[in-house]
Amino acid sequence: MKTSTIQVSTMWATLSALLVGTLIGTMGNSIVSIALPSLMDYYSISLNQAVWSLTLYTLTFSVLIPVFGSLSKSIGFLKLFTGGMVLVIFASFFCIFAPNFTVFLIARILIGVGVATVLPTIMGVISLYFPVEIQGKATGYWALVNSLGHAFGPIIGGFLLGHFSWQSIFWINIPLAAISIIIALKVFPTDIRIPNRNFDWSGAAAMILFVFSAMLSISQGSEIGFGASSTMILMASAILSLLYLMVHEHRTENPFIDLKLFKKRDYISSIAPISLQAFTQFGLLVSLPIFLINIHGIENQVAGLIIMSMTIMMAITSPIAGRITDKWSARGICLIGTILVGLSASIMLIFRTVELEFWGWFSFISCLMLFGMGFGMIQSGSTVAAIKASPKENSGTATGFFHMIRFISGSLGSTIFGIFLSSISENTLGQFYNTFILIIILALITIPITRGIQS
Repeated sequence: MKTSTIQVSTMWATLSALLVGTLIGTMGNSIVSIALPSLMDYYSISLNQAVWSLTLYTLTFSVLIPVFGSLSKSIGFLKLFTGGMVLVIFASFFCIFAPNFTVFLIARILIGVGVATVLPTIMGVISLYFPVEIQGKATGYWALVNSLGHAFGPIIGGFLLGHFSWQSIFWINIPLAAISIIIALKVFPTDIRIPNRNFDWSGAAAMILFVFSAMLSISQGSEIGFGASSTMILMASAILSLLYLMVHEHRTENPFIDLKLFKKRDYISSIAPISLQAFTQFGLLVSLPIFLINIHGIENQVAGLIIMSMTIMMAITSPIAGRITDKWSARGICLIGTILVGLSASIMLIFRTVELEFWGWFSFISCLMLFGMGFGMIQSGSTVAAIKASPKENSGTATGFFHMIRFISGSLGSTIFGIFLSSISENTLGQFYNTFILIIILALITIPITRGIQS
């Protein structure tokens, strides 16, 4: 169906269904992060184990985004999206009634699978059915909802945990997913289906195996030792799958990952700041609830408000930075954002020796807002830089890989920060501040790489 044959009301109604799905996906980590202490108590697990409820969810949808992006051509957007939302409903029920943490993790993975259908669908629908002159406006609405989901997830989670059990954070997925399905079935335009027989299933499988093996080896190695046989097997699996991936992608005609992208300095340079941003943001979503709730005894609702100061500033800064990027340069915005992240981490180290009373907490929250400002600038600047650096004939693959690396970096941040704070003890406070030393080091490494972005 051509764009001109679709009514304006149908286009925006279709977008509204997809935005509800976007909200479910973006709140998937931010709303659950505030519940980590509750999950630890309920299932009698360590923080290192609880963090996998975030890591597996993020890893799943990050590696499946390009897969579903390709499959959408043959399956159709309507079937792909509604199928994903149905899976979210059933998986949310499994989370709520999970008898043990293993079942809970499986359910979280299934939610990740369902959510992975949203981004390829929304980008495909905007590209295919929206006129060129309003595609930017439609994408802007998606970015706004995406930011709001991150911003209000902690406060919504804190409110629900303050009044109900942790299971309540999954109950809200069910009506939201149902609403999106009903709207989609009523208003979605007729799908255009393009047979796609050339998808690189071997490359996709190797990529998934590499990512999961590498993350599991890091987590398990921190618990039982990197010399343990099971850890060594996971590390070997990661190395072999990576080697296979590199050889296979070089030889195949339609690779899952186009290795030629790694030869483009401006494209690789755009990945560095977004990796820092995702690593730090997702890591803080793990460490801040532990710091606020477990160490300082702050109520869930108040902790959610404190964390929201960071995410809401990111939501405010991101669109402003996007407009400035159009007039100025992506490189400048990314550099300033990276410097702000490093500066915020440096200021955080001061609180190691300062009592967090009224003015201390005021300064602490101000520093979180500074983090959010840096995150927002990096998110807009690096995304624009990646789009401009992507080859026009391969822009879909390039942007898909960009977002995949972004979310994988976030998963790595969640895992590493969880390892730092794996045991709640007197040393946990020191370990919390040690994570900021790591952020400073990564920011210093990122700054010169970011200079490779075209101005």
